[in-house]
Amino acid sequence: YNESLEYDLNLSLSLVPIMAGVWLENSAAGGIWFSGRLMAVYLMASSTVTQTQRFADPYYGLYSRSAASYDLEGSTLGGLIGVQVGANVGETMSAYLDFSYLLANVRRMVVAQSVDTDEDGTVDIQKGEAYEGPDGNVVPFDFTGVQVSLGLLLTF
Repeated sequence: YNESLEYDLNLSLSLVPIMAGVWLENSAAGGIWFSGRLMAVYLMASSTVTQTQRFADPYYGLYSRSAASYDLEGSTLGGLIGVQVGANVGETMSAYLDFSYLLANVRRMVVAQSVDTDEDGTVDIQKGEAYEGPDGNVVPFDFTGVQVSLGLLLTF
């Protein structure tokens, strides 16, 4: 038999951080300055999942295709630590290099509305149910990582 099952999955992710913490800055000679920050972060995450399934069994002449799109939502507490090194390049402008590390692991995203994933008229995923992978385990969404950026700071 030449049965086949294809499964495509697309995730569109977004993350909204709300931060509060300590930011310290120190100026050095020659217009060079340093800053550091330690922040507590409340993270709100969302994702749109788009999935397509295709099944084919040429022997029995069975072919099917189904598609579903649904939203996930979740939140967590995290943290951010960062340092900046900057230099004044004028009276009102500074250039800086920023190194930051964000700890942001959303361990559980839930479905925002009930979903019929195979278009048979039966709800397959209930609203509020945790998003699970093919193995049946809850899938964490880990946004943890390092950010390096260059920037200009204008002071008025």
